[in-house]
This record gives sequence, structure tokens and C-alpha cells, in this order.
Amino acid sequence: MRGKCMRTVSFALASFLLLVSSAPIWAGNGAIKGDDYPVVYEVMDNGKKGGAGDKSCSMVLRDQSQTKVAINVSRKGMGACHILDTGKTYRGRVNQKKNALELVILIGTDKARVEDWQIDGTMDIKPQ
Repeated sequence: MRGKCMRTVSFALASFLLLVSSAPIWAGNGAIKGDDYPVVYEVMDNGKKGGAGDKSCSMVLRDQSQTKVAINVSRKGMGACHILDTGKTYRGRVNQKKNALELVILIGTDKARVEDWQIDGTMDIKPQ
């Protein structure tokens, strides 16, 4: 009986650690510094697709300092897929090692989280 209880506790602990390690980074006021995320990205377009629990979200972002280039990014996962509103801007940076954009998402006035969005490609924007 003791061995079965230990396996249950070990499984529960492993499940909790996996959940915590895969969650977005949460920070209190002042923990995420604006200097660490110097680029301002504007959401130009967004979308969702998928079904039966497997979701895929995608967005087209524009670095406001390089207005002639659009960046296609995506996230995949289980459950709900959160996309950002078109026209809004977010601070961020490129993570070359992960080939991802890290975007700071403000939550209220005293919290923020950092989301990783996989970079799928870039494209030139032609003036109209």
C-alpha cells in the first residue's frame, strides 16, 4: 500500500512541476523592465484554427521601427488559444535561440506576463 501511495504522490508532484514549467512567466509590478523589451510591435492581423482541443493561433505583427516588414508568428497548444487584438501594440524582443518573439502582455495595472510566439517568417509590406 505504501508503494502505491508514493507513486501517486510522485505522479502528482511531476504533473504539478510540468504545469508550472509550461505556464507563461508572471511578474509583479516592476519585475519586467521596459529596457529589456525595447521593440514595439503592432498586431496587424490575427486568426485561430483547429478543433477537438488542439488549437493554433497566428498573428501578423509589424515592428514599428521597421514599417516595411511584417512578421508572421504562431502558437500551438491544447485548449483555449489566446490571440491579441488587431491594432494594439505590445513591447517585445526577438529570442534568436528559440526563433521566437517574446511579447509583454499587461494584465491590469500591476501584473504582466511574457508570451513566446514562434516566428514563422517575414514578408515585405508594399506601400499603398
